[in-house]
Amino acid sequence: MIQSSDPGSPDDLPPDQARERDMARRSNNPTLSLWLVLTLILLAGAGVYVVSALF
Repeated sequence: MIQSSDPGSPDDLPPDQARERDMARRSNNPTLSLWLVLTLILLAGAGVYVVSALF
């Protein structure tokens, strides 16, 4: 057998471990919470506008 002296890169993972790593990487992404906060602020502003227009 010929063995390479290169131990391999961290990206050389079995498919199941690579998939778990990708899922973990996506779950740490805070983009959804940022959009959720911005949407809630816009909805609150629209609600205040509607209420102030009625009275």
